[in-house]
Amino acid sequence: MDFTLSKEQQDIVKAARKFAHGEFPDRALEFDREEKFDLKIWKKACDLGFVGVFIEEKYDGAGYGFFEHCLINEEFWAVEPGMAAQVLSTTFGAELVQLFGTETQKLD
Repeated sequence: MDFTLSKEQQDIVKAARKFAHGEFPDRALEFDREEKFDLKIWKKACDLGFVGVFIEEKYDGAGYGFFEHCLINEEFWAVEPGMAAQVLSTTFGAELVQLFGTETQKLD
């Protein structure tokens, strides 16, 4: 069995790593101490396709799978777990809707 990442998966890893290193370290301590978060970082992650990557394209997702979602999680958490949780926790529950939801639920 071949566990080598595809070129596209390698690109996702590189992009997630670059984003996390560029956005997380300088702000993490501030956010932790002040118990706040800048939504601009989350919006940027959304715009780059990191949030909801497993959601099908017809529902405005990137159309990848849960494995690609895990690759992004791994890169974000390696840099700064608190920031990773803030950015990626917004899709909590979306996995269940994606897998078991009705068409109406998926469109919402």
